[in-house]
Amino acid sequence: MAEATCLWCEKPFGPRRGGSPQRFCGSKCRMMFWSALRRWGERAIEAGVLTVDDIRTGNPAACTLLLEATSLAPVAAPPWQGHPVPELPRVASLYTPQEELEAAMARAIAIRRR
Repeated sequence: MAEATCLWCEKPFGPRRGGSPQRFCGSKCRMMFWSALRRWGERAIEAGVLTVDDIRTGNPAACTLLLEATSLAPVAAPPWQGHPVPELPRVASLYTPQEELEAAMARAIAIRRR
């Protein structure tokens, strides 16, 4: 059986057979994901990035996480392809990985709302 990777801890695991696709290695990672998502949503509402009305009037269809995305249209090669790109030195982040994830999700929602 092919191994899958946990969406939360990113460790490989052997998924169960049958039913809907397993996305987490166990209940602990699944609960941590949903708990973090609830906290993130609360902070997004408090920051004004997301409103309760956005949630209430959003798409009522079941939301499933994509395992992989496919493009329907051919994508042209980027204009910088084949040219060397200077690499910037990495700077230590002031945020935890969780805070970086939350900030990235808030930016994505803000862009989507425009």
